[in-house]
Amino acid sequence: MGMILQSLLTFVLLYKYAAIFVISFLAALSFPLPSSAILIASAFFATEGYFNFVVVYFVALFANIAGDLAAYWLARRYGEKVFLKVGLKKVLASQTMHLFEQKLVSHPYSTVIFSRFGSSITPIVSYLSGLAKMHHRTFTISVIIGEIADTALICALGYFFGENWTAIENVMSEVITAIILIILLVITIRWRVNRRKKSS
Repeated sequence: MGMILQSLLTFVLLYKYAAIFVISFLAALSFPLPSSAILIASAFFATEGYFNFVVVYFVALFANIAGDLAAYWLARRYGEKVFLKVGLKKVLASQTMHLFEQKLVSHPYSTVIFSRFGSSITPIVSYLSGLAKMHHRTFTISVIIGEIADTALICALGYFFGENWTAIENVMSEVITAIILIILLVITIRWRVNRRKKSS
């Protein structure tokens, strides 16, 4: 990842805002790119005069929103066909998928908004929201709210603590991953408890 990150930073310094947009957009589509680290670094570079901080924020924001919506619509339009063609029909009918659909139905806004803060889970929730046929307006509003907050947080970290941006990105990633795992564990436990109550 170190070599990739260095190459991407060079790409950003050469092509500036276009590079930030491309990296953020592709990461939102689930490409394995360290978009959070790039954004933190870009915000730090803005304090050094290489970029305009406001432009960095809005370029990353629009790229993230565009990537999230693209993932959602790709899954909504072609997701089931792809799953069926590659022999993953059981996944669509699995209890995990039904559990996620129930979560979307009961808490669609909170599920999508919170998932924007976990870079590794963001594209997964976008694709699953499309597969589950979440209402497009609900998804769009949730994505906009979540990305406004998440992008602002990452840019602020780079702006105020930019000299240690690599350490910040690592800690932030670990904390968010831990929080997401805890939430998934709680959801799973609640689902099993409710299932036992219904069967008894």
